[in-house]
Amino acid sequence: SEEILKEMDLQNSFKIYLDRFSDMSDFTFIIDGAFKPDDIKSAVLTYLGGLPFNNRKESWKDVGITPPKGVITKTVKRGIEPKSSVRILFTGPFEWTRENRHAIQSMAGVLRIKLREALREEKGGTYGVGVGASAWQFPRPEYRLTVSWGCSPDRVDELIKTAMEQIDSVQKF
Repeated sequence: SEEILKEMDLQNSFKIYLDRFSDMSDFTFIIDGAFKPDDIKSAVLTYLGGLPFNNRKESWKDVGITPPKGVITKTVKRGIEPKSSVRILFTGPFEWTRENRHAIQSMAGVLRIKLREALREEKGGTYGVGVGASAWQFPRPEYRLTVSWGCSPDRVDELIKTAMEQIDSVQKF
């Protein structure tokens, strides 16, 4: 909101930035690529070895941000083009296991195919459908499933109804 934006203070933001990067004691650096550890040792010593550290130990803090409960519908009107952007999000508790993480990703893949077939190929209502699933363990094990597409404003309700039918079919599967 504008009120929160007015609370922003550039000087305070810069102080926070300096504090966060003034001590890299418990940062984790991941180096990816095809190399032998001995081949990059001098670069690691040069570029990482000179970073500041004070042996500060930190931990994350749950600040209590949670997704809203129930069904929330928002319509935002912007721009001059007659185009709608539809976003449907599902969130909830998640049992954190490798199998469940694989299952939710697989389900998102199946749903992506079903929605593409229904919304694009059968209805001709959109060029493409995005489906993404993610899960995390901290601060609470939760998942998020996001379904999105662009379409003509006069087709929004029809395509949402079709999408929800496909989502229901995957739930029953």
